[in-house]
Amino acid sequence: MLLAWPDQGGQLGDGWPPATGFRWGNSFAARAGICLLIVVGIGCAGRAPPPQASPPSTGAPVPAELRQRFTGTYLYAGGDEERAAVAGAVDRAVDDVTFLTRGFARSALMERAAIRESYTIFFDESGRVAVLSPGELPEVSPANGTPVQVVNRFGDESELTQQFIDGVLVQRGRTADGGGSTAFELQPDGETLLVHRTMESSKLSQPVKYTLTYRRR
Repeated sequence: MLLAWPDQGGQLGDGWPPATGFRWGNSFAARAGICLLIVVGIGCAGRAPPPQASPPSTGAPVPAELRQRFTGTYLYAGGDEERAAVAGAVDRAVDDVTFLTRGFARSALMERAAIRESYTIFFDESGRVAVLSPGELPEVSPANGTPVQVVNRFGDESELTQQFIDGVLVQRGRTADGGGSTAFELQPDGETLLVHRTMESSKLSQPVKYTLTYRRR
């Protein structure tokens, strides 16, 4: 998800990897003067994401085994085939959008669906999890599903939760007009990370869903 960290005085605290800076700017939707609200998350383009059980109640600590397995940096390894799948998923989602706004909607979605070159997943002793990517604000929240209010680099405001569900680290974002999710599914080899992303909006006839492949560095 393209989400910022919650208000914690602008600091992640000791022990966290450094955040990568970026330049703030107006969101695409604001510049274009359209009311298409997109929230980025996780889904699947070529295969379905793992079935999701009811999330555990907040407050449950993350097992040490999961923290140890997921901690690390993962580099994009999906190549041009997965890039094309992302574009195809966006095209299908805007197919029913009116001709006059379809180009704006597609551009807004493609910006938010931009493939991150890497993900770093990190846990601290206070029970928080951080998901970091170059050019993005850190996505930091309690790892037990406790919601926090965040703003991403596009200026989109949403409620963020992060927690493990059946061994998969799931981020969810929710706004008044939609929601999305990003699910980090680490494969049995401990090296391959499948990132299932979904973008949803009440302005779209169908969500944008795709899966990206990453390898541990």
